[in-house]
Amino acid sequence: MDTSSLQCQDLAQFFDAHPRPNNFAELIDQPSGQFRCEMQRVSRYSTGRPVLLEEVLVRVIISPRDLEKPPSMELGESCISDVSRLGLSVLRRDFNERTQQEIEALARFLVDRAADNLPDDVVAECYGALEIPCSTIRGEPGPNGAPRAYGAYESPEEGRQSHADVLQAVSLYPSKTKAKTAAWNFLEKIRGRFFPANLYPYANISGISMRGRRPKA
Repeated sequence: MDTSSLQCQDLAQFFDAHPRPNNFAELIDQPSGQFRCEMQRVSRYSTGRPVLLEEVLVRVIISPRDLEKPPSMELGESCISDVSRLGLSVLRRDFNERTQQEIEALARFLVDRAADNLPDDVVAECYGALEIPCSTIRGEPGPNGAPRAYGAYESPEEGRQSHADVLQAVSLYPSKTKAKTAAWNFLEKIRGRFFPANLYPYANISGISMRGRRPKA
């Protein structure tokens, strides 16, 4: 589907969809690499406050979903993979006075959802938070001399006014595999911005856990 002729506000049909199409990032990035709607309203919940370069975006990390298998326990592929497909869901750390509560509520929601898919001898927990400066996102170059590889879009959700999406300009890459590799390399650059839950200074996300709900086979 060619979305390049759509008004930015009409992209809300994709941003607000549940579930989003698997090629969401590719649909939004038309014409490729121009990020033409990055500073515009793209959600029916929009506050009209686009993500600014000086902002910090927060990705809540859930164990075991977002980690490499033991004994590594390093940040894994799922921390970044949605940037090429459904959009990397983040919260704007300093958006307003409610963002701290939104981060904590999101951590509880994600842990609860993760528990649905885990056997009852495994515990889902909030492992921490990965902070990504917007300047780093928008400063990451694309392939073949493209000035940018990623965009950050204001995309509030019901109950999460600080929500935003980070999207990769997937079509700039010769293949989806190349795009995926580039996203992994980007994670390598920002993994030093990870805070364990008990050391995260901006929200109380430590101790949020839940045992899996599926009976062990």
